[in-house]
Amino acid sequence: MRILAVDFGTKHTGLALGVDKTTTPLTSITTTKTDYLVREIIKVVGEEHIKLIVVGNPLNKDIKQSKLTKKFVENLKKNTECKIKLVDEYNSSKESFSQNFEKHSKIKKLKQKEHSLAAEQILKNYYLGSNN
Repeated sequence: MRILAVDFGTKHTGLALGVDKTTTPLTSITTTKTDYLVREIIKVVGEEHIKLIVVGNPLNKDIKQSKLTKKFVENLKKNTECKIKLVDEYNSSKESFSQNFEKHSKIKKLKQKEHSLAAEQILKNYYLGSNN
């Protein structure tokens, strides 16, 4: 199954692709416009033939961000027939940063990939917790 993971943020949103439990960071979308973000994600869903969207939700960390994420998911649901699941993203950014720190010689280069790597970590956590 082809899965798109989304690390939603109010400025930067990371995307990652999962195919048969293999994960690949895709890109980050920088915008404060939710409608634009949803359109860009819908494009990726079509281009990549996505069957499931997994969105990271900071359940135990940030109540305000969790509410914004749920609102974003409701907007996304109105614009796609793709199934969407919210999953706990606890520490996904920190995990991805620490796992990839030694792989990148330049911190600036890693920071540019930070959000898509966080989305990839959300996807890995989803695979670990799912019964696929």
